[in-house]
Amino acid sequence: MKIWRRARRAQWCGGVCGHLIAKGDVLLELHIDGLERTLRRCVACAGEEPPAEVPDVPPDLPKLGPLTMHRFSADMLPLDVTAAQAGKD
Repeated sequence: MKIWRRARRAQWCGGVCGHLIAKGDVLLELHIDGLERTLRRCVACAGEEPPAEVPDVPPDLPKLGPLTMHRFSADMLPLDVTAAQAGKD
């Protein structure tokens, strides 16, 4: 599946040119069945012209609050698997 969109952040073109696509530039995303990641191409490597109107970059996601630290004690840690396999406690 091919999707034309604007880059949310600066990223490299996955084609042969190795062009740096700046934030907000138009790029082509290729979604291939069976692959989780997407392939990105700049306009020059896409091999076709982008549509006349490509939607603007969506706003950035909200920042996360501070993360709390968790203190671990020895009884919270998992057992030593290699010692259990050897028959040691």
